Amino acid sequence: MAKIKAKGHEFEAFHVRDSFNRRVIQFRNNITHTLRKIGLTEDDIEIPLGQSAIKKAPASASWYIGGHHLYYSF
Repeated sequence: MAKIKAKGHEFEAFHVRDSFNRRVIQFRNNITHTLRKIGLTEDDIEIPLGQSAIKKAPASASWYIGGHHLYYSF
């Protein structure tokens, strides 16, 4: 499986099969769980959720760590 690298940390890439509202919550929880592995707490993470997930719409996430702004889009 492919790996995603961000600031010296490596994560497993994931394959999206659907984009329903329940998947939005699952993605948010997966992102939060993954960022905990590098020492962030839920208070450090802010993931805004849209009103509804639209199928095949672009997704993005941004966060700050160690004074750096990180951004990921898919």
